[in-house]
Amino acid sequence: MGLIRSGQTPLTPDGDDALVDYLWPIVREMVETAIENGQHLIIEGCYIPFDWARDFEPRYLAHIRYRCIVLTERYIRAHFDDVLRYANVIERRVDDSSCTMGRVIDDNALTLAQARAHGVDILLVDDDYDVDVDLDEDIVMDEAQRCERIAMIRNGRVNADGSPERICERTRTATLEEGFLALERGRPRALSRCMPLTYGVDVLRDVMLRGEGWGTVWPDLLALFVFLAAFFVLGAVGFRKRRACG
Repeated sequence: MGLIRSGQTPLTPDGDDALVDYLWPIVREMVETAIENGQHLIIEGCYIPFDWARDFEPRYLAHIRYRCIVLTERYIRAHFDDVLRYANVIERRVDDSSCTMGRVIDDNALTLAQARAHGVDILLVDDDYDVDVDLDEDIVMDEAQRCERIAMIRNGRVNADGSPERICERTRTATLEEGFLALERGRPRALSRCMPLTYGVDVLRDVMLRGEGWGTVWPDLLALFVFLAAFFVLGAVGFRKRRACG
């Protein structure tokens, strides 16, 4: 938009295809520069061609993760009010009169068809808008390996803290990823699952921090009920024995 308002181009915001041709060479060089400098960069928007990968050499492609988020027609019809309500979260739109349900459905259907035709990774939103992008573990571990000090935290507990070399030495592994896996396998899961507090903490975490519903927490609630029933039976048996002895 800055380029358009500055008068450096005769293009308008409505010319999406022309804007892609105009902006992509600039965006592409920004991506390559960020990779060469070891910087993280997030590019969001519709001005990225679906055949973007052909413009990068393999040494750049190894560092790029692309996801195409598409809303299904069912989701749009069920949540169109939400689509309109959140339209101004990223940017304040002057006029949204052209954003009709039919247009949103058509735009997403076209995006889905083009994404499938080019074989790109798609995040299809059909039920809940709960998008979780899983980055390549190799890239994450490579970044972690360069740190002077790292910590592995699970369920609020620090399982490891120190330099990558110290963690590998402690776990007797060759790589940091193997060290994390060794620490994960070494957790006393069986013992913790024998304690009702474990299930109670899981329920509180899922509800209060993650906003989960019954569909997620019911197994933990069932486990708590089983513990409650078992303690009630044991208590009743103990009370009976005490009365019999008395």
